[in-house]
Amino acid sequence: MFENLLHQDRIRDALLRDLEAGELPHSMLFAGPEHSGKLSAALELARGLSCSQPGAPWSCRCNRCNQHRLLDSPYVLLMGTRYFLDEIRASAGALAARPEKPLFYLFHRNVKKLIRRFDPVLWQDDEKKLSKAAGLIDKLEDMIESSHPESAAPSAPDLGKLVSLCADIEKLLPGDGISINMIRRATYWAHTADSAVNKTIIIENAHEMNDAARNAFLKILEEPPRSVYFILLSSRPGAIIPTIRSRLRTYRFASRGQTEYRDIISRIYREPNADDYSSLQSYFIDQAPGGLEVRRKEIELMFELLNERSIAARDELAVILGSDRGKLSSLVSLCLEEIQKSHLHREEFMLLQRKLEDIHYRAQIYNIPVASALEVGYI
Repeated sequence: MFENLLHQDRIRDALLRDLEAGELPHSMLFAGPEHSGKLSAALELARGLSCSQPGAPWSCRCNRCNQHRLLDSPYVLLMGTRYFLDEIRASAGALAARPEKPLFYLFHRNVKKLIRRFDPVLWQDDEKKLSKAAGLIDKLEDMIESSHPESAAPSAPDLGKLVSLCADIEKLLPGDGISINMIRRATYWAHTADSAVNKTIIIENAHEMNDAARNAFLKILEEPPRSVYFILLSSRPGAIIPTIRSRLRTYRFASRGQTEYRDIISRIYREPNADDYSSLQSYFIDQAPGGLEVRRKEIELMFELLNERSIAARDELAVILGSDRGKLSSLVSLCLEEIQKSHLHREEFMLLQRKLEDIHYRAQIYNIPVASALEVGYI
């Protein structure tokens, strides 16, 4: 179990210890930076909780484990935002270059992470949007059918069409990834689904829940069903309201270093030039059209805005990014990487870091338009 959770030995050992001792809490917070393996750990824990074999090895062929490996388990709900297109694009590109069995699994799981956000259980109160999403998802599932990892002779799909279709599907998600109706439907599901089987509700970027969703979620945390486990994931645990946080046991994921990321890129994505990358973020960006060089201009503009309080840089950056909050978030991550590699004085480093995080927070949490969020840079 947890064979796919790399370079988080302390977390792996803590979760296994709590499982074996029967002390695993039903409400958990996996806190740590992006790309630290929080979702991998949550999905693997959900598989382990439903497996009937001792130790729940990744190779277990029981029906429940087969469903979990393909992210098809009816006993898991997934909510929240994620860098879907980055993962899908990178795994599809790796698969096209090296059509190996593990990469077919990786690609299939990355696509399913997006598809599972549209579980009918969560969208029963928004039939119109669900109907629109269902049509696109049917096309997507037809497109990836030939690449199913357990088919006789799987083959890679058309990357360009795939990413474009996934982008259209992602746009149908709520801005914060989690609506109050989703929380209500998840609550109903938790109380009515088969109580003989352990079920797991996973919420990514839980700090992005709005007030209405938070209040609705707090109610189920106060009286959780015995067979249901809640796993909240967050890179900003301090932004989760205290009344929710106090009901969660926190497992803190450590930051990974360049050496560890290179190992992950080499082992997971089978990238022969893994030493060229300092993080998963830089690898994902390099797989996008034009790669990192296209983003270099945006990085320069961001630092011109932050360091020189340039209104012209802000305006140019606003035109480039448009209304794409996801692209802004990716740019902020790249800029944070840049300052971590630099030799700035602590005061200067902290100032830049705070401004970058404020820009991200305004756009992602408060849904402020990209252009307005950028104004933090020259205030």
